[in-house]
Amino acid sequence: MNFSCTVPTRNPYKSPVSNTLVVCLQHPHVAHAYASDEIRRLELSHQCKRRAEEEDVPLRQIFDDICRTSGDTAAQQLSFADLEASMYKRRRRATPALPTTSAEADDAVRNSRYAQLSSGEFYCGLADAGENGSALVFASDDQLELLRCATQIYFDATFKVVPTIYYQSFTLFVPFADSAFPVLYALMSRKPKHST
Repeated sequence: MNFSCTVPTRNPYKSPVSNTLVVCLQHPHVAHAYASDEIRRLELSHQCKRRAEEEDVPLRQIFDDICRTSGDTAAQQLSFADLEASMYKRRRRATPALPTTSAEADDAVRNSRYAQLSSGEFYCGLADAGENGSALVFASDDQLELLRCATQIYFDATFKVVPTIYYQSFTLFVPFADSAFPVLYALMSRKPKHST
């Protein structure tokens, strides 16, 4: 939707500094036809970008939610294809840099939403073993109680799917009703002989 301003301007004058012609427009653009629709479209666009920055849901889902809940004609003028790149850029800018040390990883996780589960704390903290490395430990209070009461435990270590500053992902399991359930997760920076 293109429109041009036809409202007359005040008298133009010549700038003494840059020797250019300066034109002052002193009128409200909201008086133009379609201005309210354009303002509403820009507001919806801003909402999409803000939610992309704050939430980890798919971008298309954010766009669809905002357009569906707005209920006005401005949402019909928005296109996901036009907004997708700017929504992705906002999300990328809000993503913190990858940590390069265990202490940075500890700070990043401790101050993020990944430290919590709906039932409470999930991140237990950084276990530092000095020269034997360190580990980020994850377990809820309920999982720790299951581990405390267990008479048997199983473990699994995975080496290929861990962040670059870690060596292995270590998981403890407890048996229950012919199955085993994970109760503790640790990202370990080393694999000393006595760790397994």
